[in-house]
Amino acid sequence: MKWQTRGDGGYYYVSYCDKRLVSNDHSWAYGAAETKDNYNKMYAAAILPYTPLLTWTTSAKMLMSSIVFTADEESTDILKAVSFDLLSNGVRYQICVNQGEDIGKGWTAENVYASGSKQYAGSYTVRLDEPVFLSPGEPFEIILRMENDGDELLTMPLLMNSSFVANIPSKEGIGFLYDPEIGTWFDTGVGYKEPNLTYDYYFYPTLKALCQDTTLKTGEIERITALETDPDVYFAQTPSNALPDSRTEGIGISKSVTENEESGGFAITSDGSGHLLMSRESSAIASTGLPADVEVPLPSSFDLRKEGALTPVADQAFTNTCWAFGSTAAVESSILLNGSNLYNYNYSSGIRLDTSLPVSLDGTVLYSFDEGEEDTLDDAVFSPALLSWDNGPIEDSDGKLRWEFSGDLSAVELSDFESLTGHTGLTENGEEVLLFTPKESGIINVKVSLAEDPTKTASCKVVLVEENAVNQITVSPETLRLRKGTTQTLKVSIGAEDGADITPVFTSDSPAIAAVDSNGTILGVHTGTTVIRVRAGGKEASCTVTVWERDSSDSGNGDEHHDSSSSSSASASGSLPAAYGSWTLSEDGYWYCSVNGLACQNAWAFLYNPYGNNGAGSTGWYRFDSEGRMLTGWFLDADGRWYYLNPVSNGELGTMITGWQWIANEEGTEFCYYFFPQPGGPMGAMAVQTTTPDGFEVNEQGRWCVNGTEQSRR
Repeated sequence: MKWQTRGDGGYYYVSYCDKRLVSNDHSWAYGAAETKDNYNKMYAAAILPYTPLLTWTTSAKMLMSSIVFTADEESTDILKAVSFDLLSNGVRYQICVNQGEDIGKGWTAENVYASGSKQYAGSYTVRLDEPVFLSPGEPFEIILRMENDGDELLTMPLLMNSSFVANIPSKEGIGFLYDPEIGTWFDTGVGYKEPNLTYDYYFYPTLKALCQDTTLKTGEIERITALETDPDVYFAQTPSNALPDSRTEGIGISKSVTENEESGGFAITSDGSGHLLMSRESSAIASTGLPADVEVPLPSSFDLRKEGALTPVADQAFTNTCWAFGSTAAVESSILLNGSNLYNYNYSSGIRLDTSLPVSLDGTVLYSFDEGEEDTLDDAVFSPALLSWDNGPIEDSDGKLRWEFSGDLSAVELSDFESLTGHTGLTENGEEVLLFTPKESGIINVKVSLAEDPTKTASCKVVLVEENAVNQITVSPETLRLRKGTTQTLKVSIGAEDGADITPVFTSDSPAIAAVDSNGTILGVHTGTTVIRVRAGGKEASCTVTVWERDSSDSGNGDEHHDSSSSSSASASGSLPAAYGSWTLSEDGYWYCSVNGLACQNAWAFLYNPYGNNGAGSTGWYRFDSEGRMLTGWFLDADGRWYYLNPVSNGELGTMITGWQWIANEEGTEFCYYFFPQPGGPMGAMAVQTTTPDGFEVNEQGRWCVNGTEQSRR
């Protein structure tokens, strides 16, 4: 057990449990649940219960499983995490995602998106280092690679017909497994024949792909399965040939299956080395009986406190964890009563990762290098250090740290680091380490964890940019309004020396708003504004992206009275949260706004206006130019659409106008224009040469017409 004390009140917690305290074979660890809106679509082989009693076990130190899904044709999903199950302790894992021509090639180091270690068996959901765009209707493959160094066998659970489930069909091209004891990948869904047996059986890995589908409504979820299951269809597992009695000796056919072949369940075990598919029995608890008579003199009374076998009362302060205090006290007392001692070690609380390289506000490490200047290559030095709860000495200060890498591994050379660590990836606490030598532009994800306790980790993203050969870089468009759930690919122009092979690197300041892949394709994820950056050769260009969402609850019907007052975009923004910024009126007469210290520049922004609604405050869309000045009046956006921003200083200055609006030209003649009030227009865009939702005609200049005649007033 590991105990920790914090604060003046001195509350404590159990950070992990020892498997000796439970009665089953393995201890299980469950991480803190993520919020439900992190993922809204799950891909799985089947949505069926499975039991860890059916497993694949190998004596090899490595085991890989793979599952192939087909992406939804109706949306562009973002693969953000993978869920898997471990039945072994002390496992290192890597997750590979293959698409296109890489599917079926097996393990591809260039496509590793996550890695780490799990100290205990359990069910885990691991976030990928980078989101993966899934092409609609196209297959994608997830491979889980497990390794360990200990004596414990590697074991993984299987989704297969058993005495619990008997309606899983056989299907090829879905699940695959690689066991070094077999030496090749094999399709698990078409039947695998155990050596020395005539049983043919099939199964599937329990891997799940967790995605975000931006087209689903808030709170809506979707599950997609690779297998079609019908509760009325039954697939019985039967031997292809009768088993002679001599073949069953020492093999361990379970009694329940031998007696009832129609149950759909079976269990095969093997006491030999190598791989085996087996049934796991719960740990047998020693048979009990009446204890033998003993003669032990007992005192008339005793006090466990005086005997040192009762823990002192702990102050839980204002936390709502009374259940944890009661449980922990019971466990502690049980340990003391059984002759053990309690220790209050001051273990490390986490890991700090430092580097001499420049770090951006979002924590991204920027590494600009020139291959022709070797002096710059020594700058990729990282220094990890274990942290203490109270800044005092820690018991595990001599613990080893494990390094792991993913991303564009072809962009770096790791041979020196591998030689330094003897291919173990382990270094000392506090030791400065040169992790890699850059070779080309790309993005590398670096993670370091405490080898003895992999729950303590630190990580960072390193953007590698080769400085030479590039004179300039531009991106088009520089401003983009993108509807949630849709994509658009940026056009990048790089001015470089003749013959130079330049690879641009794309990043998003906020992938939660707009994500971008290595090809520059942007996907609108959530309403808001962020910046997509493209870097190459030490140069940088950017595109400001505003993601908007169609509000299906807005009917879009206008008002027949065309002299109606103006309305801001806030009326059609639904639940879109407005940003609270700092407004400033400059001496040049322009309004400026900054949010969290960042100036609004060359972008649309949905903001709270403290001066609106007669001083009661309002929200609306505003447009700022490249100098950060709030714009008013007519505005032509990069998408070729016209917008009108309130030019009147009435507390709503600069607010995007929606609905019908009379607007005067330079001669004072007013014409009536319609600006879409709902996001599908898109919001605020002027209707041109069409019939408005309320049935009125506007010409190519956006002016209201009756039988082709512009309507005006003075």
